[in-house]
Amino acid sequence: MNRTPIRLAFAGAVLLYLAQFPLIDRVGEPYPALVQPGFEGTRRDRDGNFQVRGCDIVITFTDRPQERLTPPLLFAQAPSSHHDAMRAWFAPWRGAPAPETRGLPGRLARRVAPGMAVRDRFLHDSTVSAPMRRWLAARLAQLFPGRVPLRAEFLWYREVFRYEDGTMTRARHGAVDTVAVALGDAGRD
Repeated sequence: MNRTPIRLAFAGAVLLYLAQFPLIDRVGEPYPALVQPGFEGTRRDRDGNFQVRGCDIVITFTDRPQERLTPPLLFAQAPSSHHDAMRAWFAPWRGAPAPETRGLPGRLARRVAPGMAVRDRFLHDSTVSAPMRRWLAARLAQLFPGRVPLRAEFLWYREVFRYEDGTMTRARHGAVDTVAVALGDAGRD
């Protein structure tokens, strides 16, 4: 019995396993991956604090009164496991310069990690897309029947917590950025 194909398959798996680590550092998690992500848990800074990013949502209507929402209420129709990804649709850190992935390394990375192109298009486009604006307008129409929303402002903040002696306390709370989404023309795109 010829065992060469089996040995080559195992050697190839080992090589792919080893090649995955520099790929993760350079372009992010490939899919499918041979290794599960690290799941490091909470990331604490050198002082033992950990940070939470959150947002509040202020909706301005044509009749001018404003309403405040929380992301769990806005995204209540989706499973809670999707809420962080949905909040990222309206995040202030979008629009950062795209990483350099040209030439052979970039083509190879996109073949090995095809989701990278979608991720980069999402992360490096600073505008809220027309489908997301339409979804937001439709969701607000469900939450506030009979009222017409003009704009939604996502007020992003950072909270810093400290855990000492079995007690968690909030050390700091501060505004990070605001993302304004015009909704008056959301249905026309």
